[in-house]
Amino acid sequence: MTARLDSLRAGRPCTYLDPLVHAARYPTAVALTALLTSPHWRHLAFNADDTRVRHFLQRVADTVTNGYYPTGGQDPLRHHLNNGVPAQRVLPRPGAPLAQSAST
Repeated sequence: MTARLDSLRAGRPCTYLDPLVHAARYPTAVALTALLTSPHWRHLAFNADDTRVRHFLQRVADTVTNGYYPTGGQDPLRHHLNNGVPAQRVLPRPGAPLAQSAST
């Protein structure tokens, strides 16, 4: 992301609120979202089997974070995987009806 940001800002200073920072993060966010919404990778990510979780994290390192392997409880992705909603509740099954609100 740093190289992408440097290229986008073309030498001008920017803060973390600058839209260029968001533009530089966008491809990474899309790549991670693709993994987390894929039924296959989501199943691996939220699995109790450490081998499957490590396989998912290696995929993140290979395709999203340019070699950085998310480790430790302070890593935001690891925190989400450890404390997040189980995979079957993250997204409804394809074709499943949407939940109705209590007021309807």
